[in-house]
Amino acid sequence: MSWVKVLRDMVISFFQLGSAALVWTNMPAALTEFREVTVQRTKVDLTNYKSARLIVNVDTAGFAGASLRLQYSLNEADWSYLDGATGPDCDISATGVEESTWVTLEAAAKDDVYLRLVGINGDGIEDPKFGSITAQFK
Repeated sequence: MSWVKVLRDMVISFFQLGSAALVWTNMPAALTEFREVTVQRTKVDLTNYKSARLIVNVDTAGFAGASLRLQYSLNEADWSYLDGATGPDCDISATGVEESTWVTLEAAAKDDVYLRLVGINGDGIEDPKFGSITAQFK
């Protein structure tokens, strides 16, 4: 008798756009919630997941070194990175489909959590544009 273990990956789309790109006007250098609004936050149960990555379709590149990252919270007040460091972290300084490395979820992130997308290292002048932005969990 053989056993087959089926793993189910989860995909969360923050933005699934048609032909129009989404612009972040004057993306700041400081860590800032995506486009400086909270309406893209979502809640997801990560209890049975071990790792995550971020995939961003960059239509117009941001400032050199600019990136998008994913954070979690248990209360929407205190935010942390999913890996306890700075990841997942997706460089947006080049156009095309960019992806972060897979990061291991820290223990506290393996819960029913809120998620938000943040940006960092813009220059306050560049206006990066994005197509789809997706978080994947496995």
